Amino acid sequence: TVSPEAVALSRTLKARGFSFVGPTTMYALMQAIGMVDDHLVGSWRRGSSGVFEPGGRAVSPRPW
Repeated sequence: TVSPEAVALSRTLKARGFSFVGPTTMYALMQAIGMVDDHLVGSWRRGSSGVFEPGGRAVSPRPW
């Protein structure tokens, strides 16, 4: 899976000298850090990252 944001991030990193940073890899990174949650809306995994509240608002950063 790829998104326009992943393509842009990939191009930017490649322009700065990074390698092995294709759009699919960048999309996977975005999923891993919670920027993207592409689980189905009815799935029990939807929203499991804890980054967003059920209404879609970002959760406040923890002070640790």
